[in-house]
Amino acid sequence: MIGIVAAHPVELQPILRKLTHRRQGCGLVSGQLGGVPVVVGALGQGWRWAEVGTGKFLERTRCTALVITGFAGATQPGLVCGDLVIPDLVVDLHEDPEAVDGLRYRPPLDLQAVRATTGGRDGMLVTVGGLVGAPAQKARLGQRTGAAAVDLESAAIAAVAQARGVPWIVARVILDSVDRPLGVWSAWHAGWLVISIMGWGRLRLFLREMAVAQRHLGEQVQAVVAALPA
Repeated sequence: MIGIVAAHPVELQPILRKLTHRRQGCGLVSGQLGGVPVVVGALGQGWRWAEVGTGKFLERTRCTALVITGFAGATQPGLVCGDLVIPDLVVDLHEDPEAVDGLRYRPPLDLQAVRATTGGRDGMLVTVGGLVGAPAQKARLGQRTGAAAVDLESAAIAAVAQARGVPWIVARVILDSVDRPLGVWSAWHAGWLVISIMGWGRLRLFLREMAVAQRHLGEQVQAVVAALPA
């Protein structure tokens, strides 16, 4: 059984749509993804939710491998909405806003084989403690760290999986490229854009990009699961 986790249900929707033999219970959904048994769960946004949620997920599922997925922001040019990133290294910077140092985690799986199947990009991913959505912020983070992408949960999930001896891999899809701002920061922000005439265009663009990222996420996670060792 392979576990698949993300922060938000919206990140899991395209995966759930591909599941067959679906069963639901205790907040988790199990089934088959391309014929492979999987169990899927949303953990919540941010370091603490991810850390606690991963522990509970692993206790309930006893999965043999863990796919950490969802969206990420690009911090280098050349990555666009829909691109898959399978990092060689995940660095914890959630308590290090200056990006001086942080715990480092390396996925204990054959990443080259998975990338050969999926076309995923390599590089480093950093996990930070707050949203990095402005182009200038993302560019500075990429310049300081050399990271390809940034998120809020992967290092927390990797730390728990590694401590429990569960092999893991990160398969994140880019939502916002380095030169584009993150269109929506929260549900409250989305609501504000709905009632703001000036915000309509921004919201429509975000929803288009979200649809692209979701489509690629569903396709790519299925390919990643198929490429993992049985």
